[in-house]
Amino acid sequence: MTPPALPFPSTRTPLYIALGVIALQTLWYYPRLSAQIVCKWDLSRDPSRWCGKGVLVAGTFFAACAMALLTFATVPFLAWPVAGVLLFIAVVNQYIYAANLGDGRLHGSFFWVLAAVILGAVAFVLSVAK
Repeated sequence: MTPPALPFPSTRTPLYIALGVIALQTLWYYPRLSAQIVCKWDLSRDPSRWCGKGVLVAGTFFAACAMALLTFATVPFLAWPVAGVLLFIAVVNQYIYAANLGDGRLHGSFFWVLAAVILGAVAFVLSVAK
């Protein structure tokens, strides 16, 4: 018995879109950030760790490049799930940028967005596994 084919068209366009979103987001926010930014929050959404702004940008760039290379080295239909992961990284970065440009506290809706993404991923996996 062969496993069912994944319901993704064979295109890398979603990956290009996700990489473009991350690049534009970085170009927009990087000059506005201070040299030291909050990179970790406790459960009460208060800052608990700081780092240089280049650390966040370099980490995002490394993750995006590694995932893009994975997609280009394998089959094109992986561009859809990889693009989903990259867009999730862009959403997390948006919360980090907003907190650092605001009062330093992480917005409470972050946890709702995180829960929605996890539940959506679980629902997707379950629908494909049928």
